This record gives sequence, C-alpha cells and structure tokens, in this order.
Amino acid sequence: MYRNGMHQMNWGGQLSTTMLSGKAIVDTSRARLTAGMMSGRAFFLDVKGDGSRSYEMYFGPYWYAPTSGAKRPANGESITMKAGLMSQMIPPMLVVYEINGKKWRDSVGAATWSGRWMQRGINDTTRAYCAIDSMSFAGFTRGFMGSGMMGSGMMWPDSLYFDFDAMHPDSLPAMQGRRSIMGYHLDAFNPQGQMMMAGGYQGHGSMGFQSQIRMRFHMNPDSLQKRGLTMSQVSLYYFDTDNQWKVVPNQASDLPTYTISFSNATSYSYYALAPKGVTAVQTGEGMTPSSFTLDQNFPNPFNPSTTITFSMSQKGFATLKVYNSLGEQVATLVSQQLEPGMYNARWNATNVASGGYLYRLEMNGSVMSRKMLVVK
Repeated sequence: MYRNGMHQMNWGGQLSTTMLSGKAIVDTSRARLTAGMMSGRAFFLDVKGDGSRSYEMYFGPYWYAPTSGAKRPANGESITMKAGLMSQMIPPMLVVYEINGKKWRDSVGAATWSGRWMQRGINDTTRAYCAIDSMSFAGFTRGFMGSGMMGSGMMWPDSLYFDFDAMHPDSLPAMQGRRSIMGYHLDAFNPQGQMMMAGGYQGHGSMGFQSQIRMRFHMNPDSLQKRGLTMSQVSLYYFDTDNQWKVVPNQASDLPTYTISFSNATSYSYYALAPKGVTAVQTGEGMTPSSFTLDQNFPNPFNPSTTITFSMSQKGFATLKVYNSLGEQVATLVSQQLEPGMYNARWNATNVASGGYLYRLEMNGSVMSRKMLVVK
C-alpha cells in the first residue's frame, strides 16, 4: 500500500496495465532471513540494458508465493511481465500480475465491499469489512465524527475512507516473540488522501472518535487447532503509540463464531490475535522440538515487557523464574506440568528497577538460564 510516503485510495483508478521486458536488478542491501525466506529485498527492472533502475517491481510481502509456481527473479535474469503501472512513484512502480507467462496475482483490487467511505452524517451503523474475511469489521455509528474540531485541532472532514485488512503475522511490528495467529491493519484517510492515523513506529498511530466504534475480529478454527490452542487461550492486542503491544480492554469472545469484539472511541492502526500468558505453540504437523531449549527473550533490552520462548521434547514439570543481580527471585512465570512442544511466557517488568536480570528454566532435572536487560 505504501511507497515513498504516498497512499493511493483507489488503486483500480490509478493503475494502468502494461507489458514490459528487461533484466531484473535485485537489491539485497536490506535483506535478512525471516522464517526461512529472504525478506527486505528490493526488485527493479532495467528496460534499457544499461543497468539503470527503470521501474521498481512490487511482488507483495516476502512470504507470498503464487500457486502457479512463478518465482521472484534472480539478479540479472531476463524477464517479461504484465503489471499495473503506478507512474506517480519515483521510480515508477510495477504491481506484478504475471512474470514470464505465469500468473503472480489477480489484476483486480480488494473486494468492493471492504474499504469504504464513511460520511460524517451517517444515520445508522455502517461497517468497513476486512477485505478477505467479512466476519471481521469495523462498525461506525451516527455522530462518530462529531461536528466540530478533532482532538488535534483540525476540523472533521465531511467523510473518511477506512481501510481494514488482515495481515500475515510476520508483517506486524515488534510482534515476532509473541507468535501471533493473525494480524489486522486499520487506517483512515481524508478526501485529500492524508493518513489520519499516521505517526509513530512504522507509520502506526491512533485516532479518537466522538462515539464508540465496534470492531470484530475473526480467526480460523484450523489455525487454533494447528497451534494446539483454544479460544480461551487467545486474546486481542493493540499496538499502542508507545510502541508496546497491549491487551484490548473489555473484549468479548464468542466461541460459536470464533470472534473477539470490543467497542471503544479510540482505534489503533495494528491489532493482533495472539496467545495470552503461557500457551503452547505447535511447531508443525506431528512435530515436537528436538531438544530442551531456552531462547533469548525478545525484545531485549526491553521496557516494560518481553517474551521468553522455550521448548521441551518430553512431558515434564517446568518452572521458569526470574532473578535479579543479587540472586533474589522476582517472578515466577511458569510452574506447571507441560506436554512436549514450544511455549511462550510473557514477563512485565513494570514493578522492577532497570538493570540486568537472569531467567532460569528447569525441567526434569535439566536447567538452562539466560540474561536479559530492563531499560527504563
């Protein structure tokens, strides 16, 4: 959606379909290995044969792979593509539809009933549905914008465009350690195309309304089953403007529909459905960890909370405790019988001082420990 700080609210009206041939230029200066895949690469197309970056090619998130078997090009590879041209970008951007005759993605945008304009004077509840799952939505009621000034001192516009979509968990900011099940992104734009919720880390922010909006988030029961989770072990989180993931207050779970909903006058850019507390996360179909491990906490250093991941290859009673630099125990995160698998434990250090701490995992007579740093 975002390139060079610009956002186009109507991609269908901005993109022009084109056919181009040339050589691929792959910039790996920002590349890193994530989940076994190379992320952070930038792809360019040289149509002149002189090594210039005539166009930037957009293939979508690094984890996306089409069913056609099409692959991202290697550096220097000769390619022919069908793409949507976004000429306003610098360099112009190509949204890839086909590469070397194989389909990459559809040349149409999101469902017409997903993102939508909300008029200031709506008389009844109106919803902006998630583009890939209509059971997830953001609902706006009469008077949600008010008629005077916004909290930032600006006048409310006559309408706002809301875009609500699901995200791959790996694309969520600062969420790697929590192993989220599904992520969501909400944004609002005024008629001039300005992002109304922008600000903070990775463009996230929040927006306050005159009346409460109701949001509902749906999860696939298969996703829970594969992770060995139940609805009671899942919570809804929001990414606050202080760059911390926090539990959404007053959320309500509905087991028959596998949904979590809440109402609040403040909305945030990022939401996530993730395990709460200490929860098992299955490593794969029929798989258990090959050893007894204790990972480095993430984030580290941190303030005020961090996630500790550990795994065990056999059933046993496990304890995970935190100690200060004097060897005094300050927290017990786990003390229970656990099945083989991978687990997450969350520690909130709000009530302790800055400094170095040790976390110690003991299971069936085996002990492992690591250091972590609280910075306030």
